[in-house]
Amino acid sequence: MNNFKQFKKMFAAQLKLTLREKQAWFWGIFFPVILMVIFMVIFSGSSDDEFQSEIAIVAENSNPTSEMLLTQIRPLKCC
Repeated sequence: MNNFKQFKKMFAAQLKLTLREKQAWFWGIFFPVILMVIFMVIFSGSSDDEFQSEIAIVAENSNPTSEMLLTQIRPLKCC
């Protein structure tokens, strides 16, 4: 039980030291919140359009594994 009391005292001391530093506040609390808000603004577009893109596959060194991969990818082609 004595170890737990020591742990509590050490934890409290480290927490107080951390909370005194302004950089710890910024990097520990404010920066993640700011980053989350930025990503929410960027990626929260409410679009009803489906995402479509074209992908080019280059098979320079054809082998059985790459051929199998290509046959599995081709049926996923849309429209």
